[in-house]
Amino acid sequence: MTFEQFEKADSRKLREMAKEVFDLSQHPYIANEAKPSHLLEAQFYLSEIDRRQAEIERQEDRRIASRSHRMELIIIALIVGEIVIGIFGIWLGFREGKEQAAILERVEKAAMRAGSMNMVRP
Repeated sequence: MTFEQFEKADSRKLREMAKEVFDLSQHPYIANEAKPSHLLEAQFYLSEIDRRQAEIERQEDRRIASRSHRMELIIIALIVGEIVIGIFGIWLGFREGKEQAAILERVEKAAMRAGSMNMVRP
């Protein structure tokens, strides 16, 4: 198998190759000196399967982490927006309260003038 074929092989093909090499190591006509090399080759194929699976899981974890980060930023923006709206609402409330106080003061002055005019009239 060439390096390019090894890179392009999927998990099923690598598992088949590992099984083939492992079965070869268990063959009774294989010399005991060759068995460790066959077992090591089978282990190599299986570790490549695990490495590829771990890479897929890492990519998924990165995607989830990125999504979580974006969601946290959106939540922070919403909280900041809520605080700004709250402060704006308080400011409008104070402004309206001052306007109402000014209006009530004018009404009170007008009522006092009207009341004092009624006292002057017979």
